[in-house]
Amino acid sequence: MPQPNEAHILSALQQSGYLFEQEVADQIEALGFHVDTGWAFRDPELEKSRELDVRGIKRVFHDESNKLSVFIELLIECKAYENPMVFLQRPKNERELQHAAPKEYLFPVKHFRKQIRPNSYQEVPPFIHLDLRREHYYYSETLKATQFSKIVRKGSEWTANHEGIYDALVLPLAKAFEHQRRDTLTRVAGPGWRYVWLFFPMVVLRDGLLALDVSVKPLEPKTLGRVSFVRHMESGTVNGFYLIDFVKFSHLGDYVGKEVDPFVNHVVELCKGNPRLFETQGA
Repeated sequence: MPQPNEAHILSALQQSGYLFEQEVADQIEALGFHVDTGWAFRDPELEKSRELDVRGIKRVFHDESNKLSVFIELLIECKAYENPMVFLQRPKNERELQHAAPKEYLFPVKHFRKQIRPNSYQEVPPFIHLDLRREHYYYSETLKATQFSKIVRKGSEWTANHEGIYDALVLPLAKAFEHQRRDTLTRVAGPGWRYVWLFFPMVVLRDGLLALDVSVKPLEPKTLGRVSFVRHMESGTVNGFYLIDFVKFSHLGDYVGKEVDPFVNHVVELCKGNPRLFETQGA
């Protein structure tokens, strides 16, 4: 029976995406994260184990005296697609610009109380109360991605195909996040230590990340390093809006250093300036 030579083995591994996952893991580790590859979690909907390509976690703030810590957790699917992926974008509406409270960011309190009348209060999520949208790369952008597809060859023509992409990319990430969110919620506001836990679900692409603003004519696809995609999903344990970043591999360092870190650093500065910020629910 014929055996594969070294070239066959390397080619097979490259096409499988396994080597790309290792490259992404190396890059994340170089950015200071503790990294797991092939990280397993239980999918309660299908009652089986799933795997996430790469998981990275890093503690960015630790206050022993006030028992407060801030963590970043990256949940990553890796796709070494040969064909480009294109996102259609359009302007956000007022609600999306002003009232977003992403579930990916967990705080020791669920809400702050904002007094609106002498004996009346409104519950405000920490993300809104602390005005974190002003510091966040996605919420400071005026455009939103509404659809995406791969550009693939079909016979002699190029076609836009999104068949199976959502189930293969977005849904597994949402399930991985919900698994971690449930586990993390048990300790972010538990007795003793309090935690701020900032999740970043993401898809890392080898190359070919483009966006098309459909509100501007003539239409012109533009190459980007990162596109953020918010999608509403309902499937068993998955329910709500999910923010997922699509990042080109060559942009990964800038994504963490210039987009994620400024937001995280702002949260850390809030914790440093007021370590008791999350001890009471008051505005």
